[in-house]
Amino acid sequence: MKKLILFFHICFLFAKVGLGQPGLVEYDTCSAIKQYEGEWLSTNSQDTIKIYLRYHRQYSQNFHFVSDNLYGWIEYKRGATIVESTYEHRFDALPFYIDTNRVKYSILLWKSCDDTSAILRGTIIDFSQAKELHNVKATVNAITSEIDWEQQHREGYGLLTGATGMTLPRQFTLVKQ
Repeated sequence: MKKLILFFHICFLFAKVGLGQPGLVEYDTCSAIKQYEGEWLSTNSQDTIKIYLRYHRQYSQNFHFVSDNLYGWIEYKRGATIVESTYEHRFDALPFYIDTNRVKYSILLWKSCDDTSAILRGTIIDFSQAKELHNVKATVNAITSEIDWEQQHREGYGLLTGATGMTLPRQFTLVKQ
């Protein structure tokens, strides 16, 4: 009987210290991207693009990771007409866990601190084009406070969605406000 009690006691101890929990948590944190937070603007003869970036550390319960990202919201105007905007959501509360993300945002950018380049990578949701995702490469010039923004279609673009192009220009330069 003492052996049985000892066995259950050991099993309880192992369960309590977490030997049954899945994998280790992965960290891809780089709080240095916080410096890109704020409003960015691009203007030309008829187009105005405003992008608001917000730094956020997010956690995933399902995939066991922690990462630092920039969430973004856009307002794209042609003349005085708003073509596409999620800008009114830029101050909405961001979720603690990415697994429960219900925030309306347009942009998600990230950077590994191991990467010494001035490049942010990520995606943008094109709400006017069937919510298609486009890949983003944003090259930051810290001296001039500018971002050279490039976006392209992801593989399988438009397949079964009816998307026919991109709402924003493929390339433009943003200036920090």
